[in-house]
Amino acid sequence: MATFSDLLAHPHQHFPLTPLVLLITTITTISLYLLYQLALPKPIPGIPYNESSARKFLGDVPAMVSHIRQTDGTFVTYLMSTMKSLNAPLIQVFIQPLSKPLLVLADFRETQDLMLRRKDFDRSSDMGDLVKGLAPNHHIHLKTNAGWKTQRRLIQDLMTPSFLHNVAGPVIHQNASVLIELWCIKSRIANGRPWEAAKDINQVALDAVMSFAFGDRFRNSATKAALEVVKGLDERVERSRGLDELAEFPPGRIDEVQQAILDLSGTVGEMQGSPLPKLTW
Repeated sequence: MATFSDLLAHPHQHFPLTPLVLLITTITTISLYLLYQLALPKPIPGIPYNESSARKFLGDVPAMVSHIRQTDGTFVTYLMSTMKSLNAPLIQVFIQPLSKPLLVLADFRETQDLMLRRKDFDRSSDMGDLVKGLAPNHHIHLKTNAGWKTQRRLIQDLMTPSFLHNVAGPVIHQNASVLIELWCIKSRIANGRPWEAAKDINQVALDAVMSFAFGDRFRNSATKAALEVVKGLDERVERSRGLDELAEFPPGRIDEVQQAILDLSGTVGEMQGSPLPKLTW
């Protein structure tokens, strides 16, 4: 009885290569080759791209993975490096197999013209996928149809001069004043040393939005919580450190609702580095 290794070593002795077998093998081989060729990326003529990526089934995915591993970057940094290497403001990358190339435009004037003046372009589905897991029914997913216009009417008053001056402006001023007080104390304690300010800006922006969205009913403030913490710090401990060291301040206690919003919005930032945000969600 023939073993499996015998079948692999001498297939013709156990399966004679009859004309029918040869025909089936040839057709199968040709079909697989044609399917592979059809699955390869189809570049749009006249737009720069990585030629090596166009000869691979996965397109730019292997190069992108290599870039992320070597530079600790993201999909966005890969696009930036590709644009620099191709020396072009408009490029195409092949990220999703069996789909059209992704066009990336990095020219401000042309982008502004497409978004504000041209009617023959609509929003990209890929941009909506960035927040699909967070707000699946938001109008950012919709094309500019009747459904999109209906949702836009719900928030159109938020950008009117009367709302900005009479509602949003005053509460933004109040929260910004708290931020200035917080930074004055941090600056005094740091005594010439730097500290990270990005988190403070995120929190004061959230405080402002919650304030003009819910008014006096929402009394929690992440910026005020941080202010209360730094008021009780021992300044002598911080001043004993070197000027080149980063001054670190303990965070204030943030309301669980605000913390949930910060955590959820942070996921959108993570999606920006994903070539397939819908799948990542």
